[in-house]
Amino acid sequence: MYGSDYLVAPVFSKQSYRVRNRNKEASATRNYLLLKESDKSTRWVVRGNDTLVLSFGQYSADGGWLNGGEGKKATQCVLLEVVTKDSNGDRRLTDADRRSVVLSDLLGTRSLDVLPPMDEVLTLRWSGSKSLLAIYREGQKYFVTLVSGKLSSVGHEVPPLQ
Repeated sequence: MYGSDYLVAPVFSKQSYRVRNRNKEASATRNYLLLKESDKSTRWVVRGNDTLVLSFGQYSADGGWLNGGEGKKATQCVLLEVVTKDSNGDRRLTDADRRSVVLSDLLGTRSLDVLPPMDEVLTLRWSGSKSLLAIYREGQKYFVTLVSGKLSSVGHEVPPLQ
């Protein structure tokens, strides 16, 4: 993790399934393991390994998204888009299922679902002032929400995209 003494490693699994009389396999990220180099302590970013991680982002204290460690800023938190349940009945966790957003600090003291299951995340912006702006779709409706430092949020419907 940029600017910290944590190393991060994705944990993968293979999913086997059958499509039109053919066997298929897919690799999926189930979780991320954080290892603190100084004391060798470890922790999972998300509780359990029964999730599918669709995206993983590192954010600095000033709200910057750290993609490649630009600016040598330290990671303050990680934000993940995850699938926890098979919502479309195909008996697999895929990107076609409803997803949630999880925010986690590096110490492992807070790993919280900050947005409920939804159909599509359109944008996530971490402000650095401990606020997360999210725009997402639920069915045919679009919502915007601001998650505060207390990690409470209320989604407000916005006009549909044209």
